[in-house]
Amino acid sequence: MRIVDARGRVFGAINLIDLGVLLFVAVLIPLAYGAYVLFRTPPPRLTAVMPDSIVFSKGVERRVQVQGEHLRPFLRAKIGGLDAMAFSLQSPGAAEIRFTDHPPGTYDIVLLDESQEVARLPHALTILPPPIRALGWFTGPSAADRRLVPGAKLGPADRPIAEVLDLAPIVDAGKRQATLRITCQWSAADFQCLAAGSALRAGTELKLTLGGADPLPFLVSDLRIDTTWMRVKVRFMGLPEALDRIRVTDVDTPAPDPSVAPESPVYGVTTGAILLSLGDRQKNQGSYSITATRVQPGAPLSAFNVLSAAVPVDSQAAELIVPVRENLVYRGVAVRPGNVVPFETKDYRVEALIVGTAGS
Repeated sequence: MRIVDARGRVFGAINLIDLGVLLFVAVLIPLAYGAYVLFRTPPPRLTAVMPDSIVFSKGVERRVQVQGEHLRPFLRAKIGGLDAMAFSLQSPGAAEIRFTDHPPGTYDIVLLDESQEVARLPHALTILPPPIRALGWFTGPSAADRRLVPGAKLGPADRPIAEVLDLAPIVDAGKRQATLRITCQWSAADFQCLAAGSALRAGTELKLTLGGADPLPFLVSDLRIDTTWMRVKVRFMGLPEALDRIRVTDVDTPAPDPSVAPESPVYGVTTGAILLSLGDRQKNQGSYSITATRVQPGAPLSAFNVLSAAVPVDSQAAELIVPVRENLVYRGVAVRPGNVVPFETKDYRVEALIVGTAGS
């Protein structure tokens, strides 16, 4: 039998030209696929986030590193359903995501090219509610519980919600002063910290447990940011009108709205320095002065207009308890003798010259 017959058909079944076309297509398909694989841009892939958990800080820019493959510039990042501030590529395998004010929760990390999703890492980042220091008293017969010691964990054994930091002896009427570190059970709808089923605020009585069914009543008197609190001696300096308004227990409130804590979403949490005591007033001997003008009587002393010449200021000794960050910094200033930090309330603003630490 002839391979190609008189009509140009191979084995009498297929035309020779058709066969050539089929062979050409058969060769072209793997070549095209190889070119596609070789020259196409592979899709990005996310593999890890570092750190994978951070603590919420209101108004503070946060940064996390993402690792992956085939990362490229001009992508957008989302944390859950909220846009990140920036996606900064460092290499095809690493990038940085910057964001601020994402409320506590567990979020997917999503990368988008324009509006199209190109990569997702589920449950990649957990934003934890900020721990808070609650000052107050254990009350009633349970205040004498011998298990109440510094370091004791309160709440369910598998997920305690409070830790005893400091504990004073029992006083009359069965009251025992203590400081607790509280971990919020977060209510994202209204930025509330819930503890033992109650909204955490001054005046709240928490029903805590310690390895048993009987509750330990704890009456909250004050809430503070959970950080290192440092006692310092200062000399307040400013105009006489401002110094006359200073009172013990005044709190430095640099936030625009004094009722909102600048580093915590929980209302009523103290995040500024607290005035513990005042000393004697004396005239400044010229070692320090400010340039300012007196304001109209009765006007808030929240700011001063600068004059062309310095005016002498009175000064007053005082003791503050100051919340400090890493490296002992408060309001961007290192807490050490010789440095000056502002101290302001809604009624006045003065300068605090640090002259020493408590006990020095």
